[in-house]
Amino acid sequence: MLRQLLELYGKRHNSRLIMALDVTTNMYEAVAIENLLNSVSKDLLGVKIGVPTILSYGLHTISKWIDSVNDVLWIVDLKLADIGYVARQSIEQVYEAGFDAVIMHGFIGFEDGLVDAVEYASDLGISPILVAAMSHRGGMEYLNRVSADMVMRSLEIGLEGYVLPATYPILIKMYRGIVGDRVIIAPGVGAQGARPRVAVEHGADAEIVGRRIYMADDPISEVKRLHGVLTWR
Repeated sequence: MLRQLLELYGKRHNSRLIMALDVTTNMYEAVAIENLLNSVSKDLLGVKIGVPTILSYGLHTISKWIDSVNDVLWIVDLKLADIGYVARQSIEQVYEAGFDAVIMHGFIGFEDGLVDAVEYASDLGISPILVAAMSHRGGMEYLNRVSADMVMRSLEIGLEGYVLPATYPILIKMYRGIVGDRVIIAPGVGAQGARPRVAVEHGADAEIVGRRIYMADDPISEVKRLHGVLTWR
């Protein structure tokens, strides 16, 4: 399902750009976010909502955004890292809010953890995405060093996509050959130093950009500039 949605919106909007929102009410009023989303949605493949935004605005408000802007891929970045029982409750909440995909961690382990979360998400119809490696420098201290083992094992449990860092594009190139046609989305563009399109050039399907957009003086113009680089075709 994730591959189909990604290609649907990517081709329709000629875009490989996913806008990340890790914002709070101290930065934007809810109506300002909705106006931004409506202004740029035709240039986006998707929108990724982070935990700060969920805590600040609440799922009820975010669900209204999803209803208002329903022509993009909606990803919730919970980075789930808990036992299966707790993960299932969180997944149910974001599914009911209208999200298409949910991001989760695998370092918690598979038995009674990741496997339960992936199976429950798949049964509901919300696509599970695994954080295979992270984009910040600390990612190389622990997680990124064991990512190969985690990715290889994850191929057996129905994951539909992977988060891999634009700041370490060699990992994207390496894992593309392993995960096949599963979706790869890449954060780290802009504020963390990766240039736009480097991840796509190494095999990613889409790039995630947050602070470069929502901290810009003119976020709408910044989306337009990025869209010009991150075209689907």
